[in-house]
Amino acid sequence: MPQSTSVPSPDQVTDLVTPVVVRVAVTIGLLSTEPTPMSQLAIGLGIDDSVLRRLVRFLAARGILSVDANGVVSSTELGRRISDRTGSYAARLDWSGAAGRMDRSFVEDCLAAVLGRQRRPDPWAVFDDDPVLSGSFDTLMSARAAEWADELVEDPLWGRLGSIADLGGGRGHLLYRLLQAWPQLTGVLVERPGPARAAQEEAERLGLADRAQVVTADLRGPLPTGYDAYVLAHVLHDWNDEGAAVILRRAAEACGPGGRVVVVERELTDDQASSAAELNATAQDLRLFVLFGGGERTHDDLHALAASVGLSLEERRRLTSGRSLLVFARTPSPLRR
Repeated sequence: MPQSTSVPSPDQVTDLVTPVVVRVAVTIGLLSTEPTPMSQLAIGLGIDDSVLRRLVRFLAARGILSVDANGVVSSTELGRRISDRTGSYAARLDWSGAAGRMDRSFVEDCLAAVLGRQRRPDPWAVFDDDPVLSGSFDTLMSARAAEWADELVEDPLWGRLGSIADLGGGRGHLLYRLLQAWPQLTGVLVERPGPARAAQEEAERLGLADRAQVVTADLRGPLPTGYDAYVLAHVLHDWNDEGAAVILRRAAEACGPGGRVVVVERELTDDQASSAAELNATAQDLRLFVLFGGGERTHDDLHALAASVGLSLEERRRLTSGRSLLVFARTPSPLRR
C-alpha cells in the first residue's frame, strides 16, 4: 500500500478536543455569526463571557476564528466553510441532532465494536421511535447527497429508463432530482414511515406527486414490482453482508428478468492511499462498522455480494465524487435439460 510522504504529528492524530469543540461551536452558532465584539457575542449566544473567551481562544489558535485589535470576533475562511448551511458540513457537525447522536455513539461504542462485544439495539428503531431525531437524520442525508447526487443525475443511464424505484431514498434527494432532469421518468420511493411522510410532502411541494409514488416498507421485505431499475444509493454500506444480501435479493426479485439493480457506493481501494477520497472513505468505513455493523466495500466485495443473489455486473463508472455507479442484471438461469 502506498504511504503518505507527509507524516502528521502524534497530536494531530490523537486530539479529541478539536473535533468536539468545533461541533459545539457550530451547534451554538458561534461560527456563523457576523463579526461581533466579544461581549455582544456572549449575550447573543446566551453563554457566559468567560466560557466564550475560552472557546474563541481555542478556535483562533486553530485558524477557525480571528479576533482583531478591537476584540471583534470573526470566522475565518475555514470557519465559514465549516458552518456553511448550504453545504453538508453544518448538518454533519450539529451536535444537537442525529449527527451528534451518531458521533457520541461512535466514541462510546468503538472499542466494544472492535473487540466484538454486544452492540446497541437496532439503530433504525431508535430513529423510528424519535420523530425529531428521524427528521434530523433525513436532513443530514439530504445535505450529504449534495456531494454526489447532481453528478449522478447527469449520467446517461437514466435516459434509457422509463421508471425507477429508489430504495431507502430518504426525502427524495435523488429521486426528485432525477424526475426533474429526465421528464420521461416516473418513480417510487420506498422508505421507513418517518422519511416516507417527508418524501410525500416534498413531492407535493415540487409538483412531482403525479410522477412519484411513496411507499412505506422494510427494504428486507417484498418490494413494489415492475420498475425498470431499482436504485440503492448509499444504502448497502449501512448493513453487514447478510443484511445487504437480503436487500439486494429483494431488489433482484422485484425487478424481474428484464430489470436492473443500480448500486451507488464508495469503493474502497488502495490506489488512493492518503488522498482526500481515501481518508474520507476509510473514516466512513469505520463509522458505519461501529454504528450499524456495516461498512464501505471494495469493488470485489460488491461484485461477490451481488453474485451471491444472482446478479451480474453490466456497467461500472467511477464518479468524480469518489463514488461508483454499478449496474447489475439478473444472471440468466441455466437451461434445464
